[in-house]
Amino acid sequence: MKMVGVSDSPPQFKVVDNFLRPDYFDKIQKTVMGNNFAWYFVPIIADKELDSDGYFVHNFFMNTIRSQRYDLILPLLDALPKWQTLIRCKANLYTRQAKVTHHDYHKDLTYQHNVFLLSLNNNDGPFTVGKEEIPMKENRAVFFKSQTPHRSSACSDVQVRVTLTVNYIT
Repeated sequence: MKMVGVSDSPPQFKVVDNFLRPDYFDKIQKTVMGNNFAWYFVPIIADKELDSDGYFVHNFFMNTIRSQRYDLILPLLDALPKWQTLIRCKANLYTRQAKVTHHDYHKDLTYQHNVFLLSLNNNDGPFTVGKEEIPMKENRAVFFKSQTPHRSSACSDVQVRVTLTVNYIT
């Protein structure tokens, strides 16, 4: 299968396991994956309407504070290397599918910045940067540039695949 917009050059990304302190990670995980956390349905994944099952999102910040739970992510921002300007911070939730489903490749926003992705649970739905599939496990962080083609996926082994994404400028 030809991946449109994906080059054969090595992707520029960094993976860090156990990125957050265990106590703080547990707090984020329990809050975001708890039954008192607000999720909002988005019918389109990666700007494609066709064949999309949709997903759920919780926006903490998008040009301004959007969530009453914004304070939850403040220690996370302090853990990001050299960040200066927050663009967006959101949690994404994809529901289980009969088989792992890869979404379309996309680039975040229209201008260059940094992206941080944190997996909140173990699941078999990988995150792909360029042509590199990165298995998702809890407290695994992925850093990459926004204009690098990447894609999410839905898992098949647990009820949900949950990630937290921060777009920021250094």
